[in-house]
Amino acid sequence: FHPDRETWRRGFNLSPLAFEARTRAAGRLLSATDPRQVVVQLHTLMGSGGSRASVLHTDTSYRLTERHYPRGAPLRGRRRQRFLDLERRVYQRASALFPRSAWLARSLVEDYGCDPQRVQVVGGGHNLEPVALEGRRWDGRTALFVGMEFERKGGPELLLAWDRVVRALPGARLQIVGVSKRPSDLPKGVEWLGVVRDRARLRQLYAQATLFVMPSVFEPWGHVFLEAMAGGLPCVGTEVCAMPEIISRGQTGLLVPPRDPSSLALALIELLEEPARAEAMGRAAQASTRGRSWDDVVERMAPLLEPLLAG
Repeated sequence: FHPDRETWRRGFNLSPLAFEARTRAAGRLLSATDPRQVVVQLHTLMGSGGSRASVLHTDTSYRLTERHYPRGAPLRGRRRQRFLDLERRVYQRASALFPRSAWLARSLVEDYGCDPQRVQVVGGGHNLEPVALEGRRWDGRTALFVGMEFERKGGPELLLAWDRVVRALPGARLQIVGVSKRPSDLPKGVEWLGVVRDRARLRQLYAQATLFVMPSVFEPWGHVFLEAMAGGLPCVGTEVCAMPEIISRGQTGLLVPPRDPSSLALALIELLEEPARAEAMGRAAQASTRGRSWDDVVERMAPLLEPLLAG
């Protein structure tokens, strides 16, 4: 029991009890399907529920969460060990593992004892297609944040940094998308847009922004960076987790230490007051999304999937 519903939900979802219940449910569903089919599983909150061949596509492990974001790893004692045992069993039984990042691939091998030959880094695809950049401008001094978990994605540090940015660049704007609960006190120039479900509206926000910023404390992958890049935006992220595998420092964006409002403010000012540099990085960012569609992800999976399907 926990008086805070979100804390309770996080603890329950990551409990061995829930893991085993989901595994049984998957087994019941799969029992009605052809046993020759290969199971493709997303993330590791359950087992595949049977003995058939399975592969796994995921972005983090419990050990990585525990190491880099303890708040997201609430299990202790026997419950923690039981969950790790269940998670390890899924990894080791899978015919192939498709981590999105090399950061996770190292954890699968070093923390869980997985065979490197079964581990293939495949990345993740962008969910918005690249747009034409003819006529686009990068001189509007607008930074865009898109994310749901404000604390984990560096939102508090971003607001502290923005207070310094707006003092240096009084006309600058920061648009916050995806977070419903609005803080009572916001720095000047912050527009709190809440949850935006209209994809056309989201595309418009990307098209009007100068840069994208999400200074996450813990970000196992970050599809939203690829969405922003597809829209021609340079990205400002942090130098932890998988973000350096998505953002090339100084080429497609800037990387700063996590929980460092001062460094973040300097990075934002640097790009907002130099539209030519923001444009060069934005164009390079869009070019870097080539080979990063979901079709490309599947192509990287294919060499390990095809022998299973043939068998």
